[in-house]
Amino acid sequence: MAARRRDSRTPAISQLRINSYILRYSLFVCSSAGPRDSISTLPGRGRGSVKISVWVAGQREAQRSLINALINNTDLRDANFALHPASHTSDTMGPDFDVIQLVVDSGFQIATLAFAFLCWRQEQPRPVRLVVDLDGTRRTLADEDLRDLPSALRALSGQPDPAKSRCVLVGVTDYPHLGDLPAVGQNCADLASTLTDPRIWGVPRDHCRQVLNPRTPREVLDAVTAAAEAAEDTLVVYFAGHGLSASGGEALHLCLPGAAPPGTAPGEPAGTVAWSSVRSIVLASPAARRVVILDCCYSGLALGERDPSASLLKSVKSEGVYTLTSATGDGLALAPRTEPHTAFTGRLIHVLRSPDEQAEFLTLDEVYHRVRDALGPGLPEPQRAGPAHLGTLPFFRTTRPPAARSTGGAPPEEGGKDARFWRRRPFLVGSGLLLSATLLATAVFWHDSGPKGPCSPHAMLLDYSDDLDKSVYEGAAIGGLSAIAMTGRTEAVALTDNEPGRLVRLSLGEGDDLDVEITRITPLLRSDGTPFGQDEIDGEGLVIQPGRALVSSEVGPSILVFDTSTGRQTGSLPVPPPFRERSGNTAVKNETLESLSVTPKGDHLYTGLENPLPRDGVYQGGNLLRILRYSAAAGQTFTADAQYAYKSDNGLVLTEIVALDTGRLLTLERGHVKGVGNTARIYQTTLTKHWDLSWKGSLRNEPKESFAKKTLLVDLGDCPPSGARAPQPQYNPLLDNIEGMTLGPMLPDGHRALYLVSDDNLSADQTTRVYKLDVRLHDDGT
Repeated sequence: MAARRRDSRTPAISQLRINSYILRYSLFVCSSAGPRDSISTLPGRGRGSVKISVWVAGQREAQRSLINALINNTDLRDANFALHPASHTSDTMGPDFDVIQLVVDSGFQIATLAFAFLCWRQEQPRPVRLVVDLDGTRRTLADEDLRDLPSALRALSGQPDPAKSRCVLVGVTDYPHLGDLPAVGQNCADLASTLTDPRIWGVPRDHCRQVLNPRTPREVLDAVTAAAEAAEDTLVVYFAGHGLSASGGEALHLCLPGAAPPGTAPGEPAGTVAWSSVRSIVLASPAARRVVILDCCYSGLALGERDPSASLLKSVKSEGVYTLTSATGDGLALAPRTEPHTAFTGRLIHVLRSPDEQAEFLTLDEVYHRVRDALGPGLPEPQRAGPAHLGTLPFFRTTRPPAARSTGGAPPEEGGKDARFWRRRPFLVGSGLLLSATLLATAVFWHDSGPKGPCSPHAMLLDYSDDLDKSVYEGAAIGGLSAIAMTGRTEAVALTDNEPGRLVRLSLGEGDDLDVEITRITPLLRSDGTPFGQDEIDGEGLVIQPGRALVSSEVGPSILVFDTSTGRQTGSLPVPPPFRERSGNTAVKNETLESLSVTPKGDHLYTGLENPLPRDGVYQGGNLLRILRYSAAAGQTFTADAQYAYKSDNGLVLTEIVALDTGRLLTLERGHVKGVGNTARIYQTTLTKHWDLSWKGSLRNEPKESFAKKTLLVDLGDCPPSGARAPQPQYNPLLDNIEGMTLGPMLPDGHRALYLVSDDNLSADQTTRVYKLDVRLHDDGT
């Protein structure tokens, strides 16, 4: 559609750009049934309508022009606006000043209204300022805002301006006297990543400061002061760590690393920051909105500390601060050792990152309710208080639900690979804009045209494939893939851990793209050719050598040897007693030998425990694990000869190993939190101190230097979602229960291909997915 004619004194506004913004904004609220039949309510508002009053500041002639333009705008009429002039009082024009009032109930209407404002502005001979009163909250659109559709949309929806906002995230992980909280570091990193994500809020990175392990109260107060003074629109202050109650349970103190246990010294707690000092700085900020998030024990004390005689809600509302806390005034906050974040912040991050197809914005009240629901029974109930208008205005944008991939161009045939992608993209008719196929094609850039994208400085996602998910081959249901091993440049074998165990031969495809096909299945059999019985094998790790397959099984545990052509067992490797399932200080059933890999020379075999021996346990949330090494001379049998110490990340387990060379490995750590999703991280690992198999000590007593040195290669959660779909909650829908890993051939860029596979456990809530990455390994030139 051609751009409308304009006054030569005003800058051009690209009609295609405006239409594209409306399309982007409205795709959230329209379905293939058409915008009129399936329109959503106003994002962030629940089911209801919102009043907007609009007038031109100080210009009666321009005000009459605006009223006439909006009343006569066919786009607004077609979008079913309730629109009429009404008497109003203006600061500059006195009483009985006619303004335009609108009732809106959808994101589609807001987008259309913003478009109408920009078109009206083009006809004005001199600069103007629009005043927008949105449910009692007044904002001014300067002339430059009326030339930019995103700015107009932000003002109309009430969303805070990230460019004029500041965040300060304070976290303490090291507590020599109170107990360390290693998850807090992950809290701050991931919350900062979320707040700076333009899909969610988009605060500039230099406006979001992290303060980790501050040693003195002054460090905290200076950081909060700097953010408070610079914030014009919104100030966010976050703290995670230990909290103490003082003054007879009436005052909250935030603990720094030097904090001592309560009662060890008279007077105020040492090594802490009084919340009242932080609150005073927050209250003095010129920011239009002030938001406080506290994740610590007794954090609920912050809700009513100003005036103990007043109600909690009254005291906070009067201060104009919206406060979210992880606990009540006399309650504890939790940091589950099996989770990468603390309980409260982990759910908060999940809520902010979760796709939502019903609304484009979340209010602070909705964030609170969703976090509370995600915590569920058994975990502390969060608290909130603050002015009603702050809690009900749109704040965070929701991310788009993942869509199937498309490469653009014409829509595929009905039922084709990308048919669902195109069916989700309607032509928008009814706002006076008929968006042609050309415009629709231009808008596809908001969706991934393919999966390729960087995951870290050392890894790039090349492709993923769900071709094997819930598939059937020669009558056999395919699922439960727990390991994968390369057998050629584009061929591999996967191992199933469900009964009966199988070797699944795969063709992976040429080039960067995956084209996964099953070429053969070989059932694993006893030495006499009969099938294994129930609970006789649970294959988790796989090594393929000429003519044979070595399989680590959690039953026993054991390492079994099979003939690759017949599938019959031909032998086994002895597993040392500490690694076998027994009572006392030896391995725990189904938490044993999850991984298996052989060095390129074939002289060393490595396998690792998924979870720690009881004698080793957990330290600061990380599992203290053992890696077992087997050695063999050429043509000889593998013999166990050494064990190494390995510490996993907080809440994660060791699920796979790839041996790069003697003592050098890739290690895959995996975790899952219900309602939040999976974590999968790959490390390049160097083994250090080793013990012989007679050693009976505990890893709890070993210094840090005894454990393997790890360098993060990639966190799969940082890869582009790439249109992947997740049947259960995932903060990145690309993730699933990744268990298998194998190193592929050299790529044209000199890096290596890395293949991963996820185990769906034959569940409808999980996906069998194959991944291909380009990885640059450290210190070896590849």
